[in-house]
Amino acid sequence: MFKRTAVPPVGPFERQARQPLNMALGFQWENSSVDLEAEIQEELSYFESDDQRKMFLEARTPIRIIEQSWQYSDERHNCLIIAQDAQTQIVWCDTGFGKSFPWSTQRIGETDLGMDCDWHAYLYEAYVTSTMWPQDPPAGFMHMAKGERDPK
Repeated sequence: MFKRTAVPPVGPFERQARQPLNMALGFQWENSSVDLEAEIQEELSYFESDDQRKMFLEARTPIRIIEQSWQYSDERHNCLIIAQDAQTQIVWCDTGFGKSFPWSTQRIGETDLGMDCDWHAYLYEAYVTSTMWPQDPPAGFMHMAKGERDPK
């Protein structure tokens, strides 16, 4: 469905993209093996257009941690906000709905992980369902599971 396009790191996140996540955050992240900036750059290659990529990059914020509750138990989860506008934020979390659905669009200030239908396998899905993308999701948009996207 989506053709992969090469996207070089740009803007203020280029330096951060070359650092391990712990260095970029400035403190010890519990999953130090994650190269989140590299994952974001990979995900950007699946965005449909340069305009989408540009608008997403304009909404990027320095990565910051947010603790979220889990409505299914007493667990607390440390997640990372990677982009936001005045209404929504895009969050990445490798726990909770985890490795299969690590991306979510949430209202600003949300402190609960929400339901499984609020989490996406791919950054593109979270972006086009956020208020950062000023249009409706593209025609034929589907919520996919990991591995359902066309390969590179």
